[in-house]
Order: sequence, then C-alpha cells, then structure tokens
Amino acid sequence: MKKTTLSLVALFILISLKGISQDHQKIGITGTIQTSQFGVRLPWHLGEKFALVPSFGLNVVEGVTTEFGFALQPRFYFNDEKLAPYFAINIGMISNSPDKDNEIETESQMDMLGGAGFGGEYFIDDLLSVNVEIQGNFTKSDVNSFRFGNPDGTNFNFATQVGVTLYFTGKKNKKESN
Repeated sequence: MKKTTLSLVALFILISLKGISQDHQKIGITGTIQTSQFGVRLPWHLGEKFALVPSFGLNVVEGVTTEFGFALQPRFYFNDEKLAPYFAINIGMISNSPDKDNEIETESQMDMLGGAGFGGEYFIDDLLSVNVEIQGNFTKSDVNSFRFGNPDGTNFNFATQVGVTLYFTGKKNKKESN
C-alpha cells in the first residue's frame, strides 16, 4: 500500500511539474494550527496553479519522547486570483522515539498518513496570505502506536487547519498586477 500511495503521489507531481513557470515561482513559510498542534510548512509555488508544500513538526517531551513529523502536499489551485481555492493530496509520517529513561514506552513507532484536502488561500498581497483547509485522512498506525487508538490498524478522520504564510520571493498573482 505504501508503494502504491507513493507512486500515485509521484505521478501527480510529475504531471503537475509540466506546468512549471519561472515567472510564477515563489517560496514562503507558513505557521499552521490544527487542533492543538502547531506546524511549519514551506510552500513552493512552481507555477500559476501548482505548489509543492512540505511540512514539518517536532514535539519533545523531556525525559519521555521525541516526535518528528514530515508530510508532502502537492496543491492544485483552481485559479490564481486573490482568493484561490485548491485541492490537495496529503502524504506523511510521524515518528516517535522514546527517551532512553522512559520505562512505559520503549519501542520506536512510525505512523503513516495519506489523504486529500480542499481549501482556499487568500492573498492579502504578494507577500502575505491566509488559508483554511479541510482534510480527509487515512492513517496506518504502527504495531506499537496508540496515537490513533488503533495499534497496527487503519483509521479515517476529518481535520481542519488554518495557516498564515509569509512569502519571500515571487511575482504577484495576475489579478493583483492589473
């Protein structure tokens, strides 16, 4: 299943890369809030209607565990106006490494996530935007993981996320430059 999911994401990315435009590339940093979790995304707009958005998360509970998360989200925009709705594919993992002094949790774990989302990004100007997204995600838990309450099982859940992005480079959207 992991190979099939990765292959499908790679295919979508390759198809989307066909439309890369040097005139519309821009890179930014996003702070996100999803329930009680905070994250960082690095959106890279590769064309008028496509962005590749890696995200990172790190949680450290001193003396208990260190948790690292990584996800990749190809984002397909329906337009390049100030309010740009998009469809996204989500694929990621969360790795948990217990502290050596943790006597309760002793095994490392890796949970996988895959799903889709729909959202909108509002470009306040060419360097600042806000976005809202709803996601439907499948999760595959590690045999030792209780993160989703289903060790070695598969779950489905809905999630929402909001974010603010500061862009460092790039051209204005078409509608802003007229």
